[in-house]
This record gives sequence, C-alpha cells and structure tokens, in this order.
Amino acid sequence: MGSVFNVVNLRVINNTVDGSDVRKDPWIFWGNVVTSESVSWFAVVSSLPL
Repeated sequence: MGSVFNVVNLRVINNTVDGSDVRKDPWIFWGNVVTSESVSWFAVVSSLPL
C-alpha cells in the first residue's frame, strides 16, 4: 500500500509543484517514512465522496 501511495504522491507533486526539488523532497520523505499514517489518510480520502 505504501508504494501505491508514493505513486499517488509523485503524480500529485508532478501536477502541482513547479519542479523545485526543495519542495518535492519533503513530500517524498513523508511518503516513504510515514507509512501507517499515510495508509490511514489514504483510507479516509478514499472514503470521501469526490
């Protein structure tokens, strides 16, 4: 699940960030390190009506 979340993170980053590595790195860091919180957050977001 963590790898899937990282792919989603990278896709969002590529669409929203201006390409600055300084701004990308924290997102990649959180995607890799905070796995349990990420999965919980992803589950919450998935349950929201979009």
